[in-house]
Amino acid sequence: MTSRRRIRIVVNPSARSGRGPRRLRDLAAMPSPAPLEWVVSRSAAHLRDLVAEAEAAGPGEYEAVAVAGGDGSVRNALAALASPNRIPARSSSSHRIANEM
Repeated sequence: MTSRRRIRIVVNPSARSGRGPRRLRDLAAMPSPAPLEWVVSRSAAHLRDLVAEAEAAGPGEYEAVAVAGGDGSVRNALAALASPNRIPARSSSSHRIANEM
């Protein structure tokens, strides 16, 4: 039996003037088909480190890395990737994601 790979969700606590993480708490409490690992970044450099760390762990460790933040957070996350990456087709704010689930 293979273990399910985790999804790392990197949260920028400053997003939406600090309202983003509060809105994500409800989302974190919802059942998920994959184990979720929520990590909060302390700075732009720390966000890049968290994304690079997940990539360096290899394909057997993480299914995906998601970023909960604004445009700057997404830019920092993409800049941290060493390998070619897949840019999401669309981005949504945390309340829109929660409403769609």
